[in-house]
Parts: sequence; structure tokens; C-alpha cells
Amino acid sequence: MKTSYRINELKKAVNKNAEVVWDLCCDHGKIGISLFKENRKIIFVDQVEHIISNLRKKLEISKFNTKFQVIDAKEINIFNSKDESIIIAGVGGHTCIDIMSNILDRFGHLKSEFILSPQKNLIQVYEFLRLNQFNVISEKIIVDSKVKYHIIKVKQKVLS
Repeated sequence: MKTSYRINELKKAVNKNAEVVWDLCCDHGKIGISLFKENRKIIFVDQVEHIISNLRKKLEISKFNTKFQVIDAKEINIFNSKDESIIIAGVGGHTCIDIMSNILDRFGHLKSEFILSPQKNLIQVYEFLRLNQFNVISEKIIVDSKVKYHIIKVKQKVLS
């Protein structure tokens, strides 16, 4: 499957040591699918039943370690491990904030890394990250098919 420049850049942002990758609001699943060759567990999450059903059918004969969840991304039960990457891409900034805020409320301090690519409300996303003591590990602005995208990799500061 040919992947876009944006999908490839999101893929590159995933920690090489991540054993589990969550593809939240996965829609077409291209981000998670692009990570298959790297021998890790990919968890596809979307609240729309037919999206997950279509992905499950498409990938049922694969030998890859996958899991599918039809659930609001705010309700996922992460492993909260340093070996975990959580991708939130292709949604608005307020959705990114809602998802991260709910996870933060339920788990407290987060060890997992997040890779964000909000479509809008970038200033609010950065403010949320600052207020919740996330370090920006890397950030990149790319252009794919004449559209500008921000890719932000963050991890919460270590509590002392």
C-alpha cells in the first residue's frame, strides 16, 4: 500500500522501541497499517462501528498483532508504559485535548508518548500541553498535497 508523505512522517515519529502503538480515531487505518512491518502490537480505535468492521475484514488474514476497538478514544485503557505510542491525528485540536485530558484524569501521570497531528486549534493544544507539563520531544511542519500539517511528539515530564 502506498502511503502519503504525512503518514510516513507520522510513522517516523513513533518511538523505535514502542511495543504497542494506538491508532486513535483511525478512520482508514493507514497509520497503523504502515507500522505492521515493525513487529509491534497495533491497536486501531474508532467510535464508528463500520470503520472498525471494514478494517477487521481487510486485515483478518494478516499475521500481524492487531486489536480493534469500537469505542470513543477518550475511554481507552492504555497500558501507560514507556514502550507505548499513542497517535491522535486527523482530528481537531479540541478533540486531541479531550482525549488526552480524559486519559490523564483516569491514569494520572502518563509514561506513554503521544504523537499529535491536529487539524486546527493548534494554540489551544500547545497551551494544554504546557499546563499539563508535557515536554515537546519533536515537532515538524510538513506540506502534503498542498496542505500544511503539524506533527508534535510529546511526553509528560517525569515527576520528581
